[in-house]
Amino acid sequence: MAFKMKGWAPKGPLKYKGGGKATNMPTTISVDATGANNIFQASGDAQARYIYVKHTGTSDGTVTTASTLHIEKTDNSEIAKLAADEFAFFPSTSALQLQSSSGNIIAEYAYFTKG
Repeated sequence: MAFKMKGWAPKGPLKYKGGGKATNMPTTISVDATGANNIFQASGDAQARYIYVKHTGTSDGTVTTASTLHIEKTDNSEIAKLAADEFAFFPSTSALQLQSSSGNIIAEYAYFTKG
């Protein structure tokens, strides 16, 4: 499930109840049409990670793009599709990659762990 998000992105350390740790807050990546080039969560271990991904709506930080951002497992099975300015937040224990439907997309991502 994806939601529209305007004018907000997490910056700096996040505080939340229950402990845990924010890792990699947020990182920007230029995503192309080859998912294997855009692996951002390489670990497929059993530890749950909470993943945040945002389609910035641009191909280079300034030029808008209508390309779809695909969030996939590294076996190319799709988890979600994001249009421009949409984001997703979900738990995962899988290795993950991002893929553009065409051209390049600037995406943001971060992941969080318990404990």
